[in-house]
Amino acid sequence: MFHITEELHTKAILGDSYYLAGCMNFTDNGIILNEEALTYETSPEAIACQQVMFANRQGGVKQ
Repeated sequence: MFHITEELHTKAILGDSYYLAGCMNFTDNGIILNEEALTYETSPEAIACQQVMFANRQGGVKQ
């Protein structure tokens, strides 16, 4: 069963051909013990959407 609680906080890595987001820390506890969630996207539509969202969070696209 998949369950996400409100206590989890999200981090993300956005590349040209992928988007990885979730709350997992790259530590032994984060990978093995803790309640964590990850999403991995490779579709161009999902990546384009995240690029816009990242730009908006940073105050818009810089020219």
